[in-house]
Amino acid sequence: MATRVFQKAIKKAFVSVRNEVAKINVFVQEHVTGMNIIQAFGREEAESGKFDVLNEAHRAANIRSIWAFSIFFPIVEMLSATSVVLCFFGWV
Repeated sequence: MATRVFQKAIKKAFVSVRNEVAKINVFVQEHVTGMNIIQAFGREEAESGKFDVLNEAHRAANIRSIWAFSIFFPIVEMLSATSVVLCFFGWV
């Protein structure tokens, strides 16, 4: 049960991370190839702000995936430790 909930949460988080990485890659590729135009129109600060927004969205997506792992693995460890203790004392 816990694994299924984790699977759904982490899949959603990883899809979000991949989408944000794709957006950053597109932004960087477009801006590296168009650097002359950006500089010609003095748009460095504005474009830097746009990158900051993309970077923040990527960071938030990564934190959501880390959050899912930080909940799931302690639960698994507790269940494993409990089953070892129960087997050790012969209660199972």
